Amino acid sequence: MSAGMRLREAKREDLPTIVRMLADDPLGQKRHRVEDPLPQDYYAAFDAIAASPGNRLYVAEVDGEIVGTVQLTFIPGLDYLGAERMMIEAVRVARHRRNAGLGKAILAEAIEIARRRGCQRVELPYPPHPIPLPGGEKETPADRPSQEREAGRNREEAK
Repeated sequence: MSAGMRLREAKREDLPTIVRMLADDPLGQKRHRVEDPLPQDYYAAFDAIAASPGNRLYVAEVDGEIVGTVQLTFIPGLDYLGAERMMIEAVRVARHRRNAGLGKAILAEAIEIARRRGCQRVELPYPPHPIPLPGGEKETPADRPSQEREAGRNREEAK
């Protein structure tokens, strides 16, 4: 873990900082609205995440400062005798803290959470780039069924 980093569950009052980090890249700038006050949709989404036993939203702190965020989704399945798997999404590190190993530390801590929970597998949607759809809409690989991602990967490897 990066020196002094602590991962804790996010609180409602953390939302402005989380949304600023989510919006701080070219894709995020198109998806997010950083306003004061934040649009109520963010608070409704936070409440839904907090109420769901299969979702967790975390912030990473160093010396009390929020420097990163990650959302973890726990998915029940039939594979491995009904084992749960975990998806890691929305990993962000504050711009002024990038390139210091915090992203790696967040991922390592997320994987440890999966281990403690007994997850059989951890998934990280890749690539994080949007995929153009007919009509100009954008889709991220996380929006596509995993079988399609795997089939696409296999087609690329066969070339």
